[in-house]
Amino acid sequence: MAVALLARQALPTLLNSLRRLLDFLARQPCESFSITPAVDARRHLARTFAPELPLLLKLYSFPQYRHMIGEQWMHWHEYFELIVPVRGEGQFQVGAQVAHFRPGDLLVVDNLKLHGVAQLSGSHRSLVILFPTEMVAAPSGPGADHAFLAPLCGRPEDVPPILRGSAANAPAIHAALLGLARAYFGGGSVEDRFLAAKLHLLTVLYHLRAHFGLGQDFQDELKRRQQRQSRLQQVFAWLTVNYAEPVTQPQAAAVAGMSPSRFRDFFKLTTGRTFVDYLRDMRLNHAAQMLRESDVSIAAIAAATGFADQSYLHRCFKSRHGCAPFDYRRQARVTVG
Repeated sequence: MAVALLARQALPTLLNSLRRLLDFLARQPCESFSITPAVDARRHLARTFAPELPLLLKLYSFPQYRHMIGEQWMHWHEYFELIVPVRGEGQFQVGAQVAHFRPGDLLVVDNLKLHGVAQLSGSHRSLVILFPTEMVAAPSGPGADHAFLAPLCGRPEDVPPILRGSAANAPAIHAALLGLARAYFGGGSVEDRFLAAKLHLLTVLYHLRAHFGLGQDFQDELKRRQQRQSRLQQVFAWLTVNYAEPVTQPQAAAVAGMSPSRFRDFFKLTTGRTFVDYLRDMRLNHAAQMLRESDVSIAAIAAATGFADQSYLHRCFKSRHGCAPFDYRRQARVTVG
């Protein structure tokens, strides 16, 4: 009885905090976004941050989503990311984890893992919050500051990358997100906006840290992640040049300066995908681009993108996109037309 009463008493606070946040965001300008051509051949999505305010808040809509037949949304980046769905529902994937989201939830992205929208339903908008490490913790600053980043990249593998809008500390997070959005989209000097934005961002991260039960010192873990990131970038750069060749996992391990067994575990831990799956998807991305943008034969596309033959490309393509290469090309041209 007492628990039910407390839940009923907390419900108005929860709804009011969420309503205020969503109402404010509904009044902000919205920008349409498509993941291509923003993502490069390494599946890396680059962003530029102003030194005086290393933070980006974007209210995005995705009008082209339904017309992106098999487009590749999965990507990675060095900076950190939080996503607040404002309108519409869907599924978001981080590594091997898939979370169903709705307005008021908060998606917590492990930035080095391949991640992206897996499904959308209806008209959709999201507030995307992007920031590099230095927005939260300066390289020479106190080690404790790095613990704020633990919710983004220190969660156990079995913990879903989402805070539900109905969670106990959701009202506090919604209030902090509202303060962050007001500081970013409002007026005032850059210094004042920076201070207010950082205060509210740290508040969000503090509550997320408590929500996920992360109490460890995170500075050493962050250093290890930065080392993994450097190795990963070397491998991705090498694959960009050599993906169409008969690439092997031991060759990629040598590029990273690791043994094959250690590299296998490193790649899966860092990206959330196996190296073999990543390489196949990379080749499929290039094959899909050639199908959309050229009249080259499917056999020639298979040879140019690293597939052993046309039939193997056909099997992989149908498994990934749900249709044969020829049908994909035809549907893509109908969509463009």
